[in-house]
Amino acid sequence: MPPALKRNMRLVIIEIIPQILVSDGHNFIEAIFSKESINEFRRYFSHIKFSNLRDKVIYVSKWSLQIDSVDSTVEFNSYCNFTVRLVVEQFKPILHETLNSRLTHGAQSLFRNPLI
Repeated sequence: MPPALKRNMRLVIIEIIPQILVSDGHNFIEAIFSKESINEFRRYFSHIKFSNLRDKVIYVSKWSLQIDSVDSTVEFNSYCNFTVRLVVEQFKPILHETLNSRLTHGAQSLFRNPLI
């Protein structure tokens, strides 16, 4: 992916269990956090559990996309047996900021968007 397209993102974690789902307020996608990003989070934010980040805003500064082949009858976030996941490599929580609940709960799956 060209570096010009890899901008920093402000996302909200809308679900933790069974999958981590993040949203920009319009669409949501499954996210995978790298081991390094979790270790860095634990080092700098040791007073916060990762599970407490549900409905919190995170600032993602380093990320990539992962495309996998899955069974669409089992995997909700997929289309034609393919899924795209956001791999978060570096992030920090923004604990004092919240997004409008209308935006976070009205988000639709990236794969259900007719424009994509």
